[in-house]
Amino acid sequence: MIQGLYVSAMGSAVQDLRMDVMANNLANVNTTGFKKELALFMHRGLPQYPTGRHPVSLEPVAGGVLLARTPALFDEGPLEATHDPLHAAIQGEGFFAVADPSGKVSLTRAGAFQRGNDGSLLTADGRYRVLGPGLVPVTVPPEAATVELRSDGTVLADGIEAGVLGRFRVPDTTRLTPLGDARFAMAPGDEPQASEAPLAVGMLEGANVELVREMVASIEAARQMEMNLRLVKIQDELLGRTVREVARIG
Repeated sequence: MIQGLYVSAMGSAVQDLRMDVMANNLANVNTTGFKKELALFMHRGLPQYPTGRHPVSLEPVAGGVLLARTPALFDEGPLEATHDPLHAAIQGEGFFAVADPSGKVSLTRAGAFQRGNDGSLLTADGRYRVLGPGLVPVTVPPEAATVELRSDGTVLADGIEAGVLGRFRVPDTTRLTPLGDARFAMAPGDEPQASEAPLAVGMLEGANVELVREMVASIEAARQMEMNLRLVKIQDELLGRTVREVARIG
């Protein structure tokens, strides 16, 4: 009975975490370059077979589920036309690379850029510098009247090539960690590799979140959480009744 109480309580906690993941997906449905996260589960106390014959549980109390991890899903999002010469969406696999003020590099699919006062190419919020091949910041002459991108990544200032917008890929996207702002951190030891993925200039990649499907899944998780909480209450009442009966008989 106590084991059942633990299993139901864990089931409720897992659905609560699942709802948090989906709430974050829904909150970013309009975020450029956002990649939805998945809530993946694993069996609690999954049996292992070190001897080849007898299962050995990883936990003293097995049964139920645990939230294993919440990886991002890197399916392409829908393209949205903006007609801005400093907006670009990567077609196919790949990422842009950006650096924070400390120089720490992260990857993103959000291709909304702007010019800084010093000629640096910056992200839309102005917080990160956009990087070119070799992870070198992209800069253009501050006095240039016009700056625009080309589908091959070329950055033109007043019609003259001033730099190249870097596109990068990683061997294993499951090793990327979401950072917020539609950015991802690479795992220690991983390095981005150059990519020649073409750009759709004047367009941005939207979030790959299907609104209706995410809302339906949220309702399902809420119902499963409610069911597990009801089971916790029932088992708690049964346990209390059993204790009282044993005390009365004794």
